[in-house]
Amino acid sequence: KKTIKLNALTFYNYLLRFVIIISLLVITFGIPYSKVVLYIYGGSTLIQGSGPTLLR
Repeated sequence: KKTIKLNALTFYNYLLRFVIIISLLVITFGIPYSKVVLYIYGGSTLIQGSGPTLLR
């Protein structure tokens, strides 16, 4: 029973680290690359409109 709790604790520890790393990457590179992401997602129509402004 202790090993199950230890495995669950280890899993949630790694999951928390992963989420923190992904969040920091989004915060760091989110705004500078917002136009690129919008272009990949929806094409040039999203870039020309108010899409990048809404992401800021």
